[in-house]
Amino acid sequence: MGNVFLEMENISKSFGGVQALTGVRLAVAKGEIHAIVGENGAGKSTLMKVLGGVYQPDTGTMRIEGREVVFPRPTASLDAGIAVIHQDFNIFPHLNVVENIWLGRYSRKGAVSINWGEMKEKTQKLLTRLAADFSPTDRVGDLSAANKQMVAIARGLSFEPKILIMDEPTSSLTPKEVVTLFKIMRSLSASGVSLIFISHHLPEVIEMADKITVLRDGGWVATYSRGEVDSKAIAQAMVGRKVETLYPAKDSRPGDVFFKAENVACTKNKVNGVSFALKRGEVLGVSGLVGSGRSELMLALFGVGRRKTGTLFKDGREIEINSAQDAINHGIMLVPEDRQEQGLNMNMSVKLNVTMAILNRIMTKFRRIIPAKETGLAKDMIAKLSIKTTGPEQRVSNLSGGNQQKVVLGKALATEPEILILDEPTRGIDVGARLEIHKLIRNLAAAGKSIILVSSDLPEIVGISDRVLVMSRGKVVAELADEEITAENIMYAATGGDQVGSTRTNDV
Repeated sequence: MGNVFLEMENISKSFGGVQALTGVRLAVAKGEIHAIVGENGAGKSTLMKVLGGVYQPDTGTMRIEGREVVFPRPTASLDAGIAVIHQDFNIFPHLNVVENIWLGRYSRKGAVSINWGEMKEKTQKLLTRLAADFSPTDRVGDLSAANKQMVAIARGLSFEPKILIMDEPTSSLTPKEVVTLFKIMRSLSASGVSLIFISHHLPEVIEMADKITVLRDGGWVATYSRGEVDSKAIAQAMVGRKVETLYPAKDSRPGDVFFKAENVACTKNKVNGVSFALKRGEVLGVSGLVGSGRSELMLALFGVGRRKTGTLFKDGREIEINSAQDAINHGIMLVPEDRQEQGLNMNMSVKLNVTMAILNRIMTKFRRIIPAKETGLAKDMIAKLSIKTTGPEQRVSNLSGGNQQKVVLGKALATEPEILILDEPTRGIDVGARLEIHKLIRNLAAAGKSIILVSSDLPEIVGISDRVLVMSRGKVVAELADEEITAENIMYAATGGDQVGSTRTNDV
């Protein structure tokens, strides 16, 4: 690495008496890949918003190439060569890819006409660089979560930045797409671009980062160089306590088969003839690349997907599920992939979100909500899940990502499900919240709940699951158990390798 390119010294920032940052420092060399890690609420995003000109610090100085800089607004940061790729994408679903990337910077033909051809050509070059498989003219709202993130990354690269800030850049990407992104990051680094990335995926941090800075409670804890620490040491620095393991022990053993799906198929062949069994008290992992049909299968099981064939059995009895309410009535609940779009009403309180699926249990016979029951149930879930909130009335939009996810889990658990479907339950949340959710999953299994866990995080699937189904192109291509459950076996099966483990998912 070269000399220090970016310096931030003694950065402090408060909001209404709440101290978000206290004396934080950061130094990034030219061409360096620098990871920022910490629990939600540690100050990572606030620090990056100071660097991006969204917030102005109360104290502290910033320098680029030795020259002190001040960013009173985001455009000043952009003018200095700093581009930010936000975790929530900041995209417009009703616009196409070209329009999203060049919004506000349209090329012109003369004084009036927009040069769409030139922008389309530039966009295609960016997409080719990212190995993206969608078109510049595709409507962004029709793209998968992974491809939406690719659009956000392409937009960041379109500024030709000197410093590129990436907030959870891999959270919606498949392992193959992560490899592509890492190649791009290394290429940018080699060309002299400094990269700062925020990530909760510690193996990625270990693999990619030249330097790692840990924040905790708004303060600087440590900065490590490549090779100095492992994932466990970083996790300990983040949470401020010793971390014995990132995954709880699989102490409980599954019981008999409790639920079966036979020959489930969905429209457009997103799911094609899937059969599997789920045991009582089992954590059944479902893995596969984006587009493999995992989420579509879960939606079909929950009655909101377009299932065209298939028979479902619970406790040996055939059941009909044609709506989400049917599923809930049969003791099946889904925690969806996108918590903000599908799992929560962001403008509503914790209390209203937790209780929205069980209104019939907190109403009088005249269909009026009983406030004491509503508040009491919300308080119970806040305590049970250790949700960090000012109280049941707080809006969920003001909670951290980890606590928002706990609210979604609270809503699901309030229905008292026997089968809980978790689609990407720890995506974009910090190590501490991740540990708590992992423990909750295993505790629910030990209590006899049956869990279906969909995750793109291979270490999570391996660390939590009693058994794993691997999907590819809408089908189950492998079933893994015991010592067969390894990241290598899962990826091998997901990418079309020869049969690993078993595909006899009905005879478990």
